[in-house]
Amino acid sequence: MVIQIKIANLYSSYNKNNIDKIKEEIFTKLSKINIIVQVGEYGPEKHIHKKSTAMRMLTQQYAQQHNIPRIIIDVGFIRCNKKKYLSIGVDNFKRYAKFYNKNSSPDRWNSFNLKIQPWRKDGNRILILGQRFCGYTLRIDKINIHKWYNNVFEQLSTITNKSLYFKHHPSKERGKFESKQYKFIDSKLSLLECLKDVWCVVAYATNATIESVINGVPAITLSKRNMVYDLAGHSLKDINNLPILDRTQWCNDLGYTQWS
Repeated sequence: MVIQIKIANLYSSYNKNNIDKIKEEIFTKLSKINIIVQVGEYGPEKHIHKKSTAMRMLTQQYAQQHNIPRIIIDVGFIRCNKKKYLSIGVDNFKRYAKFYNKNSSPDRWNSFNLKIQPWRKDGNRILILGQRFCGYTLRIDKINIHKWYNNVFEQLSTITNKSLYFKHHPSKERGKFESKQYKFIDSKLSLLECLKDVWCVVAYATNATIESVINGVPAITLSKRNMVYDLAGHSLKDINNLPILDRTQWCNDLGYTQWS
């Protein structure tokens, strides 16, 4: 507790001009502990002057240099039971985190009161799911997401006659994607409502793909960080030959990645 308070005090006094001094002091404090708990992960970005970014960077550096595990808390993967869940993993987040959940029992998944819907076998729409403009995955993978959206449209329009729809990420942030090519879905609609008549969802790494595959809509994802990667297609060329895999154990394991 004392260490936590002292680091918090350093955090509050941080500015972009004293990072070296803060780094030395924080590393001294961290030398007294054997595990780090943090909210969110550090990803390379321009806004190093932000306190939260700097603190994540410093704790990540120290943990890697001294082989200290980090428990990383982030947003949960699915919403259910009118609760807000948090994902809790070790040393990373999303699919790259260590959840120690392989071959989990179904008890936690069953407690979510969610039903795995049969895989959809038809649909006239393909839905592209928007990503947070400044999200960690895009920064670490160095993806210009607006160019990625346009490339997806250009490629899909040459291999399918299905209508291409786009749904913005629900977060309100600058850098909103605009296009005259896609048909846009009302952002006020829930994802479940947007999945009507959808053959497949296409996304980079957004967690919305999780809700999609649980509700029987196949997914294509181009990021290995995406939690549905093991169930999804990994190329836009898969659009006419989508993987249809058993989701039972995947859902059981997912149940042991998030906590209320």
